[in-house]
Amino acid sequence: MVHLGWANSARVQRRSDLGQARRSDADRSFALLHNSIFIADGHCQNLADALSGIAWQALTGTPAPHSFLKLGRPIAFRLAERDRIVIDGAGDIIGLETANPALLTAERVGTAGYLSAEIWQAERRIGIAVTELFARMAGGTAHPQDEPDSRNLMMVRLSDVAA
Repeated sequence: MVHLGWANSARVQRRSDLGQARRSDADRSFALLHNSIFIADGHCQNLADALSGIAWQALTGTPAPHSFLKLGRPIAFRLAERDRIVIDGAGDIIGLETANPALLTAERVGTAGYLSAEIWQAERRIGIAVTELFARMAGGTAHPQDEPDSRNLMMVRLSDVAA
């Protein structure tokens, strides 16, 4: 058996933007400590819980309610009545539908996929975005940013959809 030690320093423990998670079974364990300069209103534990599920899925195959979606290539915006992100089976973004016509002419880095946007796969609504997708927008297209970790958004799967 391997023992895992983890803790925050006393200074960090005084922060209000902390999250932590730990899981183990007979064969494996992991632990997560984090803080965020972006979230200082108590939602950090929710993030730790979501990341915990994603990590546990990677370790054990146990389906998680949250997952990361990736903008791996430029995707043209399509004007629609509501915001919708379309993904393939691997979680890659293959379509961006927007109710915001300004995105079709935007020339900046900004939000290309909004919080609470519907997530669709194979003509079926499977989840909602719980973070936003940031991209370089030009010519009516969302382009992945240079930093790989900036190309993702997190979704939560609808409870009636199997992982």
